[in-house]
This record gives sequence, C-alpha cells and structure tokens, in this order.
Amino acid sequence: TCTTPAGSGTASNVIVTNTTDGQTGSLGIDYKPKPVISTATTTAGAYGKTTGAETVTITGTGFFDDIGAPVVTIGSTTCITPVVTPTQITCTTSGGNAAANVSVTILNADGQTDTLAGGFTYTNAPTYISVTPSSGASVGGTSIVIAGSNFITGTTVDIGGNACLSLTVDT
Repeated sequence: TCTTPAGSGTASNVIVTNTTDGQTGSLGIDYKPKPVISTATTTAGAYGKTTGAETVTITGTGFFDDIGAPVVTIGSTTCITPVVTPTQITCTTSGGNAAANVSVTILNADGQTDTLAGGFTYTNAPTYISVTPSSGASVGGTSIVIAGSNFITGTTVDIGGNACLSLTVDT
C-alpha cells in the first residue's frame, strides 16, 4: 500500500523496485481529474418537482464510471440510475425534497467530489385561489388575473386547451 503523489489526468507508469536485488516490475495507473459541475437542468430549466421522478442532466467535466458509478446528490436525496459520460450525467430525481434552492454534488468512485451550490431548485406544484373576472367573451380578449402561489418563470396557462395570450407571471 502506498499513497500516490499528485498527478494529472493521464496514465503514468508504476515501477516497483526490489532494493535488495534491483529487479523491477511495472504497470500503469490512470489519474482521474476532479469532477467539475457546470449546470444541472430538467426540461423546465434548473427547476424540479418536489415529488421527484424528473430527468436531470448535469453537465461539466471529470465524470466517470469505469471503477464505479458516481453518487449524485441533489438537495437531500440521491439522484437514481445515473448514465455517465465524461462531460454529462443524466439521472432521475427522488421524491421527498422540500421546495428550496439546493446544491448539486457529484462524488466519483475515487472519492473526488464537486458541489454546485444553489445549482437546482425544487418547486411545489402551482396552486390557484381565484380567477378574476370568472367569465369572459367567447371571442376571447378578456384580461384575467389568476391569484395563487408557486408560479415560476416559464409557467404557462391554458384555458379550454388553448394557450393564454400575453401572459405575465409574477413569481
């Protein structure tokens, strides 16, 4: 057992020498780079449901699974079934998170880790309290106000299967 010196992300020779007779043997070791997280997004951007079951794509560098899958934590729960490339991890969020802005952490099997502080936001489902006015002309054009909570950037409104026109969302 020995502790390796610092190395770069390339293969290096390991040479073992018997000091009593001078014989040597060698093999290779592959230094892995530290993971670096750039972004964590779903199709809705950097938002996800507190109930989970959303696919998250994490981009960056230094991701690998050749000696074991990395552990991906988003908030307080582990993201499941990670699919790993050197620059991207795709996984599914678990349920049970509170609505909050949370950190994303990657722990590679070699113990190297990176955390993107505040890199993801869990949100509750939108709820509405009232629609004012509660009726409008069948030809459209009525301006309505929907009062409620948990509206986020990117929220859409459909009325009778048709998109609301000129939508402004106060978050």
